[in-house]
Amino acid sequence: MAREADSSGSSAVSRTTKRARDHLSAADADQSDAIEYWGTRIGRAMGLIVTVGLIVWLVILVVRG
Repeated sequence: MAREADSSGSSAVSRTTKRARDHLSAADADQSDAIEYWGTRIGRAMGLIVTVGLIVWLVILVVRG
């Protein structure tokens, strides 16, 4: 609670943006294992693309009725 209320640190938006960027760039994957690193990046990027595609499809479906 104190961390969220602390105004001296970075904002919640910038922290969330950094976490998302680190997640998609596979910052938590083992950098020494190229297969794991690139597989993680590709998998997460594909997941993002599929999610955006499903959201667009849902919006189109709702708009058309």
